[in-house]
Amino acid sequence: MAHILAARVGAISNSVGAGAISFGAALAAHKTFSAVLKTGDTTEYLICAVDGSGAASGDWEVGVGTYYGPTDAGGERLERTAPAENSAGSPAGIALNFPAGDKQVVITPLASRLAAMPSNGKPGQLLCTRGGMDLYFADSVGAVTESGKLTLYVRPDGNDANDGRTDTAAGAYRNIWHAIVEALRYDLRLTSIEIHVGHGDYFDPLEPGQDWTAGIHVPEFARSLPGCLYGGEIRIYGDIQAPAAVRTVWAESSVGGLFFDVRGFTFVNGIGAFGGRLRAFNNILGSDAEVSYYPAYASDGGYLELSDCSFLNPVCSGLVLAEGRSYAEISNCTCAATDVTYVAVVADGFSHVKFLYQAITGSATGVRYRVSKQSLIDTGGQGEAVIPGTEAGVSESGGLVI
Repeated sequence: MAHILAARVGAISNSVGAGAISFGAALAAHKTFSAVLKTGDTTEYLICAVDGSGAASGDWEVGVGTYYGPTDAGGERLERTAPAENSAGSPAGIALNFPAGDKQVVITPLASRLAAMPSNGKPGQLLCTRGGMDLYFADSVGAVTESGKLTLYVRPDGNDANDGRTDTAAGAYRNIWHAIVEALRYDLRLTSIEIHVGHGDYFDPLEPGQDWTAGIHVPEFARSLPGCLYGGEIRIYGDIQAPAAVRTVWAESSVGGLFFDVRGFTFVNGIGAFGGRLRAFNNILGSDAEVSYYPAYASDGGYLELSDCSFLNPVCSGLVLAEGRSYAEISNCTCAATDVTYVAVVADGFSHVKFLYQAITGSATGVRYRVSKQSLIDTGGQGEAVIPGTEAGVSESGGLVI
């Protein structure tokens, strides 16, 4: 469905709590939500508590919501998919618990994404020219530059209540996912966003009720934000000399055309492109000795580029697995005395594994490869010896090695 913004759309609501907002009558001189939105469309909203005369009375919230029309089984409503800010100062993603009383609900662009051209002539965040739209950034917004590049910072001594714009304890975020959510508020087709992560461990819970973190991952509540809807690239950089430790990175199909570029990390469990797109450069994979699956994994149409990475896990099922119409490209990687208990490289179910340059150097015991179900392992003419292992590979069910 589409992401819709429209002028003068609003309604009265008396909904209570932190859940969905139901609608009463349309505001005077405003269109109804059903006039501009269809079920499943997303929009940006303001909910504001008002007194008997219609004046704002204190409580408010802005964010991205998902609309459901009158014919939906749950009735006409606005699900608060990704709350951004509210009067209680709650972190992004936490909905305000509204008390009883009237509220006005209107469509309005998030202030964090829009700013007019200032009178001094310096570019603000949004500039429309020739019917198009480009992003520019004012000098006064910390690490944001006029070139359209936004830089966010994460440190182990940071705080998610910070704005993430400066590389200090008082300015940086604490969790990587929080910086990702902030980045996703932008249309990433029009700007370049980098997240710089300081040395440390990033194992804190990703979402309430979850006892482990994916580390680099789009939380469920943020998947309707513009960065996911429109696609683009988020570049996440650790310190290559002293890599930050993260559980894993997931690139999922549920985040649309978003491309993760991840460099300079120790991924304790590994990396995975589950229908999404992921580029991993100069990372350490599988440093947890207890992990026994594939440190590099692509499935469900995923796209994975792996370059200059090191496999450290001493015992694992294998190194690289691509299945379910996925693609994995490997170059200049190393492994150190790995005991492969299944198969080092697997291509299965119309998938493609391609080796470039030196591919994977180092030693490993076990079967080199398994290619099956019309899949391809392309060694670039180097032959199967380029794949670590001590036993011959297996081709079956239309699988091919070239």
